[in-house]
Amino acid sequence: MPSLAGHYRHADGQYLSLNSEGLLSVNGKDVPKSESKTLRAQKEFWLSEDDGLVGKHGDPRQIRVQLEGKEFRVWVEPRGNHKEYGYQFGLIPCKEDGDYSNLFLGVDASGKFVVKDDWPTEEEKKDQEVIWYIEETPRSSK
Repeated sequence: MPSLAGHYRHADGQYLSLNSEGLLSVNGKDVPKSESKTLRAQKEFWLSEDDGLVGKHGDPRQIRVQLEGKEFRVWVEPRGNHKEYGYQFGLIPCKEDGDYSNLFLGVDASGKFVVKDDWPTEEEKKDQEVIWYIEETPRSSK
C-alpha cells in the first residue's frame, strides 16, 4: 500500500493545497503540482500537513476543510487499485466530534468542493468527482 503521503491529486488533475487560513483548498487545473502542498495521513488516517514522516511517527497538524460554513476533519480511506487508473483514495469529511461519515469529498467541474454519498461503481470511475490519487514523496520513519 502507498505511504499516503505526497501531493493529493483529484481525478481531473487538480491538486489539494492549503489556503491562507490553513484550510484545505483545490488548486486550479492550470496550477502546477509544485505549487500544491504535500500532505499525509497521520497514524489514525486523518489528513495532515506533511512533516516528512510516515504513519504513527510524528504529530502533524490535522487539516480541516470548510463546507457550507462549517469545518470538518478529513479522513483518508484507501479504496484499492483500479486496473487502468492506479491506486485510488476517498477523502471522508467528518465532524470534529463525529465518527466516520460515509460521505466522500470531491471536486465538481467548476473546481469547488462537493460531498457525495456514494463511491462510484467500476463503470463510473473514470470521470468521478470523488476519486483522489497520491503522488508520493520520499519518507523517513524517524
